[in-house]
Amino acid sequence: MNITHLTTPQIEHLYLRKNAFSMVFIGLFFLTQLIYDLVSTAQPSTDLKIGFGLASVFSLIGLLVNWFTVSKLARKVRKAYWYGNFDDEYFNFLNHKAYKYGFNSTGLAAFIFYFGSELVPESLLTMDNSFRVLLSIIFLSYGAPLLFWLRGNDE
Repeated sequence: MNITHLTTPQIEHLYLRKNAFSMVFIGLFFLTQLIYDLVSTAQPSTDLKIGFGLASVFSLIGLLVNWFTVSKLARKVRKAYWYGNFDDEYFNFLNHKAYKYGFNSTGLAAFIFYFGSELVPESLLTMDNSFRVLLSIIFLSYGAPLLFWLRGNDE
């Protein structure tokens, strides 16, 4: 990818989109790890176990490939990389709105885990599974809305 001829808003758009893809890949990785563990405890030898294991590996590969691109773009937009603030007002608004979605949805899930433990299945109440659920919620609820809002093409 040649980014030398792009303007700052175009670089910020690419960075925000690639960052959203990274967050979705991280969320999918934790979600597939959770489902893999739940399936392997319920049915030790099944095709679902292989499928979720492969999905976990593919999400990790997608994350690594995407992080390579994000690292190249992060050199150009250091302010957005370190502080989460973009020069373009619209991208700054979308980024902060996605952060709010992630924080609020994870806070709601943590509240349900803590106070509504009778609503949550017992298999999710272990510390490891609860942590995976919360991580997948926070990353997916940040990345998915950003991808939805950035889906259109500017042309």
